Amino acid sequence: ERKGLVSLFGADDALIAGLVVAREEGMGVEETVRFSTACAWEDALHFEKGIRGRKAVEELLEKVQIKKLE
Repeated sequence: ERKGLVSLFGADDALIAGLVVAREEGMGVEETVRFSTACAWEDALHFEKGIRGRKAVEELLEKVQIKKLE
């Protein structure tokens, strides 16, 4: 199995879908950014367009880091 980013095709769609889901679920701004980023990242890990499910996204959430700019 390949490791790392495989294809960015569709990652933008996954990012927007993650944004919509996060806002619908009432997530805060930072959590929304983390969730939508994890959706895009998960999509980019395989050739097929789309994410493999909520569990796959949640496994990446802890790895998404946000640093506030001053």
